[in-house]
Amino acid sequence: GVKPVVNQKGSGPESVPGVTLGPGDTIEVKFFHNPELNDAQVIRPDGKITLQLIGEVVVRGKSPDQLRDELKVRYAPELRTPEIAVIVRTLYDRRVYVGGEVKNPGLVAMPGPLTALEAVIQVGGFDLRTANVKKVIVIRHKNGNRYGAALDLTGALKGEEFQPFYLEPRDIVYVPRTNIAKVNLWIDQYINKI
Repeated sequence: GVKPVVNQKGSGPESVPGVTLGPGDTIEVKFFHNPELNDAQVIRPDGKITLQLIGEVVVRGKSPDQLRDELKVRYAPELRTPEIAVIVRTLYDRRVYVGGEVKNPGLVAMPGPLTALEAVIQVGGFDLRTANVKKVIVIRHKNGNRYGAALDLTGALKGEEFQPFYLEPRDIVYVPRTNIAKVNLWIDQYINKI
């Protein structure tokens, strides 16, 4: 089922999700004093990578900074000065889907913070003849549940001051055609069939 929909203008910057690493992401591990150990790897489906001297490292769910700190500790017995950088090259999972009354529906990559309006602009913007910008739906999957939010983006389109709504990876942004009275019911009928 769908959790209650909140008619919200958006969520503040404090809700911008931090980057956590996961399978399919590409990371580079750089050693300042030991460049021969430099390595670029795609994180395996089991959430691990294998590095010289220390073997397997679990990276799933860690931020690049947490991973760097852990590697410094793990390499301390092996290297005199383990100065290490973890650089994220590509994030496999950081994409959102934008559909409905937009010019070019499809997937949008989100290398950093991305708002619902920015995602719509990246797919060519609203089809203003048919789009209902008063009830833009954001669907979010979290811990096995599906949440819905209805955003009113009319003010944003007029250039008025508004609170941006930050997306999370794998959100669905759907721009409906007409006014939807019962958003929950609509999500069940349409989105759950996608």
